Amino acid sequence: PTRLWMDLYQALENAQKLIYITGWSVFTGISLVRGDEAAHFGDTNVGEVLKRKASEGVRVLVMTWNEKSNDGGWMEGVLGTHDEDTLKYFKGSDVICTNVPRQKDSWLGLGGQFVSTLYTHHQKTVVCD
Repeated sequence: PTRLWMDLYQALENAQKLIYITGWSVFTGISLVRGDEAAHFGDTNVGEVLKRKASEGVRVLVMTWNEKSNDGGWMEGVLGTHDEDTLKYFKGSDVICTNVPRQKDSWLGLGGQFVSTLYTHHQKTVVCD
């Protein structure tokens, strides 16, 4: 939809009890209102909106997939998931954020390795009251 970001911004702004977000990547620096409309709104940065809503008493939970290459080594940050950045951004705020590893037990451990390192980046969920 052409109003996706505006609709998401309004849903977050109107939440009174809960905001639950899951995703492969939750980039806190993205602005939800853009273009000519942005001049009519305050800070629409998703990270700041979530922090503000949490400080107002809305229960805000953010769960990102812990991208395995961000745990050190020469591949660190290659997929650009921002999972570690998101965790640091919300640390000390009223937003509850966690990075969850994708794990699966499998015969010979091959499927488990595959599941923990390869998955779609289109997995995102936003639930608001």
